[in-house]
Amino acid sequence: MSIADELAREAAQSVDELKATLPPKFSVKKGSELMATNYPPCPWFIDDFLTPGLVLLSAPPKSYKSWLALDLALCMAGGRYFDGKQVKQGKVLYIDREKREDSFQERLLAYCNAQGIARTDPLFENLHIVCLDTPGADFFNGSGSTDPLQQWLDENPDAQMIVIDMLAAWKMPEKGQGNSYQLDYLAMQPLRKFALNNGISLLMIHHTNKTGLGMDAISGSNGLAGNSDVILIIKKDYEDGTTGTLQVLGNRIRNSRTLAIDWSSEQMRWQILGDNKRTKENEAYKELLNALDQNKGHFISTTDILNALSDDGENKPDRTTIQRHLNKLVQNGDVEKKMQGNKAFFTLKAK
Repeated sequence: MSIADELAREAAQSVDELKATLPPKFSVKKGSELMATNYPPCPWFIDDFLTPGLVLLSAPPKSYKSWLALDLALCMAGGRYFDGKQVKQGKVLYIDREKREDSFQERLLAYCNAQGIARTDPLFENLHIVCLDTPGADFFNGSGSTDPLQQWLDENPDAQMIVIDMLAAWKMPEKGQGNSYQLDYLAMQPLRKFALNNGISLLMIHHTNKTGLGMDAISGSNGLAGNSDVILIIKKDYEDGTTGTLQVLGNRIRNSRTLAIDWSSEQMRWQILGDNKRTKENEAYKELLNALDQNKGHFISTTDILNALSDDGENKPDRTTIQRHLNKLVQNGDVEKKMQGNKAFFTLKAK
């Protein structure tokens, strides 16, 4: 090899070493290339409700949010129906960081008895459970590591969903420089990446605060919701938590919506009533308050109230709806009730 060749080789080697120290150049794709690419359609486990990615289910304490998560898990494990839509069947891992195995079984039995599901049903082969006293549960020690989750997924390639109850017990709050939004966003980022890379729904159960509305109701900063693909928010109408709304939001949700929900102790699940039902319920509530206000200082019966309501044909509120609203108002201390024989009379309490 000549001296010139040797110098050329050394120069090329130096250039390669220099390139290795430079930051990688990002790549771009032209719009025309993007539009010419045929991507597969968005895979839905429940159409326009549950898709692969990070799912944040947020609700106040004692509002049956874990029951909603369990309902989704069992519907998926058995390929059952949720809100009238068949759920794509697949394995589910449910990690409960608050209950022991006997307590979790008690909840399962209550649900199954209400739904007519035998405790030997094949769907339970698709439901894998980790509770506080399950051997190896110490792996989930608040570090937020996805390594044990990945191990389970590798052993169960037909899995579709992992439920973690609760987020606060799974991953400790981030500490460091930056505002709360940045810290929450960065904390959720690896969880979302993990879910998308594996094509599963990672459903994290979380609390709401007492004052916010919509995504502002989620406890913590908006960074939690900012890194979520689907956001489910339960809002209670009353303190007993038996009626309320379920907001369905997300970057792939085609129809963001607020659904009316009623808790059914007979079925041990939230019943989804739909958009129109909630509108009618709200209108009935407004008309009821107006009728009581028009008769302020006087006790009136349910029949009197019904007669005072606007007659809008089939949309006129029925006695059952008005009576339910009255009972809630009495429980909350907004309306006073007195009995005369077997007949009940109501009046607004003075503020």
